[in-house]
Amino acid sequence: DDGSGGGFTIDAGVVSNCVVAANRSRGGAGVVANGGLVTHCVVQGNRTGVGGTANGGGGITLSGGTIRNTLVYGHSHANTGAGINGGASTANEIVNCTVVDNTNTTATVGGGVVLGGGSAVNVVAARNVRSGGTPDDVRSADLARYTYSCAPELTSGTGNTTAVPLFADVAVRDYR
Repeated sequence: DDGSGGGFTIDAGVVSNCVVAANRSRGGAGVVANGGLVTHCVVQGNRTGVGGTANGGGGITLSGGTIRNTLVYGHSHANTGAGINGGASTANEIVNCTVVDNTNTTATVGGGVVLGGGSAVNVVAARNVRSGGTPDDVRSADLARYTYSCAPELTSGTGNTTAVPLFADVAVRDYR
């Protein structure tokens, strides 16, 4: 494909209450968000790195816009950001999301959330791994971009915690 979203690409508007699952792509396998709002969705089991070089998030590639109240899980990726890859844009925002059980198969960073710009508020990132099985839940040059969030790497920042999330039942992917 051309590297755009395997599930969909959004430049403006709202995508709400949908499931984006089992897509394969060289770009953002599930969702590519250049703008707009993706809210109350489940993005699951998408895979990048198909047919060549991967250049986006396995679940969501975010270069603008907002991802809100969305569950992102079970993705496989062969470059940066298996769960949500938030690009360098300061316009992107991740709010009230859970990013869990994603795997980056070849890169040295980016199992869960890779945040190059923008902000992440009230995000739970857990059980994400990078190449070699190393835990890798959140990445950013500035971890202060994360607030009121939960991930092992968030040892500082406003309202952040490193506590292990108490999911209902991860065996059946009940991440409440």
